[in-house]
Amino acid sequence: MHQVAQAFAWAGPRLLKPDGECGLLVPAMGLFEEPSAAFRRAFFQHFQVHGVANFSNLAEVLFDGRARVPTAALFYRLRPEDQTPSPDEPITTFSPFVVNQEATRPLADGERSKIWSLTINGSEIRTLTLAEVASGSGLPWKLAMWGTPWDERLIKRLEKKWPSLVKLQDDGDLLVAQGPDLYVTPQKKSSVDEETDAKDSAEELADEAKGYKQFKKYLGQPVLLPEKLKRFRCVFSFPTAALGSNKGSWLRLQGGSVGLRVFEPPHILTEEQPTKRWMNLYSVHDQRPLHGAKNPVTRDIRRGKYRPRLDIKFVSKGRLPNPRFCVEAKRLYRSDSVSSYMDDEGLGAFVGSYYAKSDSVGGMLGYVQTDSIAHWKIKIEAKLAVEASSLPLPNGAKSNPHSFKAGPKHTFKSRHQRAESSEPIDIFHTLLAFC
Repeated sequence: MHQVAQAFAWAGPRLLKPDGECGLLVPAMGLFEEPSAAFRRAFFQHFQVHGVANFSNLAEVLFDGRARVPTAALFYRLRPEDQTPSPDEPITTFSPFVVNQEATRPLADGERSKIWSLTINGSEIRTLTLAEVASGSGLPWKLAMWGTPWDERLIKRLEKKWPSLVKLQDDGDLLVAQGPDLYVTPQKKSSVDEETDAKDSAEELADEAKGYKQFKKYLGQPVLLPEKLKRFRCVFSFPTAALGSNKGSWLRLQGGSVGLRVFEPPHILTEEQPTKRWMNLYSVHDQRPLHGAKNPVTRDIRRGKYRPRLDIKFVSKGRLPNPRFCVEAKRLYRSDSVSSYMDDEGLGAFVGSYYAKSDSVGGMLGYVQTDSIAHWKIKIEAKLAVEASSLPLPNGAKSNPHSFKAGPKHTFKSRHQRAESSEPIDIFHTLLAFC
């Protein structure tokens, strides 16, 4: 917790009446960061804290862009002088997630609505005891927001089985440090876009070099450009466009030289074999809830647990904007399976434009669990022919065999006119045997 926030949190209750209550917004990192452990230890012993609301997950929307610092609200009072803190003293925590704020959810992807109310979700409320937080550890707060009792159990088992990073650092087996700032000249910070000014004379550089040391071996070394990775979700290798050339070689000695050791290999030891080549090119996302989808009968927006969830989305990282391929999967095992395959949460979701809304292709995956692939292919094609002139497949739907060079064998393609677009969508149907 920043020192100013700590000062306000400690001094605030002095201004209260004997039965007064204090509510204060503070930086949320004070609940987690290691440098604030001593303050947390003293704070929760000295004051009677009964509520903590952690708004870290709402940092981008809580103050409508006026502030972006992760925030927490503390609710506490002065502890009576004659009262001894009880280890069982409860502290209620509330850690809301922006995805659960239905009242302010935007109607379309890419939009952002103002937070004007907070919805209380029971799964986001936990109760800690004073005994759990009295040590000053940040772990209880992390588990209260992101974890479960099973996570805590796993962490304790890992602590017994393997040494921590801090232990490895203390033993000299691991170096944890921030890399140094290298400068183009003794007074100009390094940048891939900056060059030494021609007007800088040798005498001027010699005077400025006092307190600096030059390391020429770092000139021309690759530099990662983080801004080039903004649109990438998962990065398994750095694309060429995200690498620049280092032009700085001067180190300010006042800051120390330990950061230079960060440059030296090895950085991360891993095996090459488990990482397939496709993982460098694609990312895979599953069960993503979709916003703005409408009920096909009432045309009302589907919210909360009634939102459709796209089964699989493949995202190509080779170029921008990232091409996507959305897939919906269905089980084929009983008499009504084909109807489920076709309804508004199956093929109809693509035709209704809330799956792959801006894409021209999509995929349906059929898990054949009874009979044969040929049996279900005939039934699906027959259903396509029957419903070709009615919702959810308007204006015709014809299927044709299709083959991929190195893909699944049992695939056919159908083209459909979409309900809210003048452009058709091609759906690739693939049936896989699971019986």
